[in-house]
Amino acid sequence: MRPGLQTELWRIAYVGLFSLLFGLSVGYPTELLLLGGTLYMLWTFNTIERLFRWIDRGMRGSPPDQGGVWSEIGNTLNRQKRRDKARTGKLRSTIARISSLTEALDEGIVVLRDDLTVDLWNSAAKQYLQLRSSDRGAPITNLLRQPEFVSYIAQRPFEGAVELQLGVRGERAVKISASEFGRGEIVVVIHDVTALRQLERLRTEFVGNVSHELRTPLTVIKGYVETLGDVIDPRQAATHRALGQIGEQVKRMQALADDLIVMSKLESAGAVEC
Repeated sequence: MRPGLQTELWRIAYVGLFSLLFGLSVGYPTELLLLGGTLYMLWTFNTIERLFRWIDRGMRGSPPDQGGVWSEIGNTLNRQKRRDKARTGKLRSTIARISSLTEALDEGIVVLRDDLTVDLWNSAAKQYLQLRSSDRGAPITNLLRQPEFVSYIAQRPFEGAVELQLGVRGERAVKISASEFGRGEIVVVIHDVTALRQLERLRTEFVGNVSHELRTPLTVIKGYVETLGDVIDPRQAATHRALGQIGEQVKRMQALADDLIVMSKLESAGAVEC
């Protein structure tokens, strides 16, 4: 038995015994016993009222100390409040650390509720999507209206990623992926691939330009080789053999240049499709 409850039972026993003995001494045992019980109930109700007032004030300060079971209840609530406060402090500290971590990321992070409305975002996502505080609670499809993203975010489970062009003139390229967590919530990760796409475009343009530039000198060399083969004395076998080898290497270089041009066109077509 808990100490508070034990104390309360002893109080009831003391009040009942005192009331009964005093009532026997004056000749009214039943009346005094009822009076003692009534006074004890009034005192108990007053203690309960004080306890509730303390709870309604947010359990600030110490609970009412009347001893017995009600004081034990108040102390238990007070300890629980301190434990909850400590847990809340740890939770806030954890949230602050997670917020600091997400703010330090270059990737944009957007947290969606299960109905695809925006809940939270970090600074990078705010910059990429031009988010404002009024956008909290808005459907993500109102902020990213591209059909490919609308189709992607509607699928379950999420597979792969989708690449979009953002900005007034589509000057920023981003790759967006999503995954579920918690109770149907969704985290959307936005990765800026603008620099990567620019490098790929420069590489493709460079390969295409080099390929085209190679074809002209190779054509000239091939023409001279054929002309020299026609005018040089056939009896000069070594010279004709050298010209033949030059011609073979020119053909190989022309084939390589043609392959580079085809590859450049394929990469350009792939970049347009993405």
